[in-house]
Amino acid sequence: MIDVALRSSQGSEEGLPPIRSARPPAFDGQWVWNSAAGKPQPSTAWFDGLMHPDNPHLGDVIDGYRRFATTMRNASCLSCHVPSNPAGARTLVLLQTPAHAAGEIKKVLKAVRAGKMPIEDWGDPLPLEESLKRILLLEGQAFSDAVDQALAWERYAHGEPTTAR
Repeated sequence: MIDVALRSSQGSEEGLPPIRSARPPAFDGQWVWNSAAGKPQPSTAWFDGLMHPDNPHLGDVIDGYRRFATTMRNASCLSCHVPSNPAGARTLVLLQTPAHAAGEIKKVLKAVRAGKMPIEDWGDPLPLEESLKRILLLEGQAFSDAVDQALAWERYAHGEPTTAR
């Protein structure tokens, strides 16, 4: 169990739950382990809950995300698109996890194509170097296409609605 306390200097703490001390268990030296079912732990959360492990497109989605994530790092996307919201965006698009990126890839591609991303500290668009923009769009489109194929397979094979779009 994890207890978390959130505090802010920007408002009242009235109504927040009480804080209590939590003593974590001693580290037993095990960084990885097997669950009771024999599965390696901690489990990788690549696209768990979004796609089934038997999805034949899952490998392409994972590889596509890895390439896209590398390009996003090179383009400094992850300096703003993180939960801490350092740019103070009114609408924050998270990209740092595979599932977040899969759900937002079409918005990202649209914004980059329109020259709206990245932005300067004061909110004006900041042009990307053309070669980096080309690679970002290429890798992003490949990732988007792989996600679309994987989600189409999910709908066909399992008849389940998906949340990524």
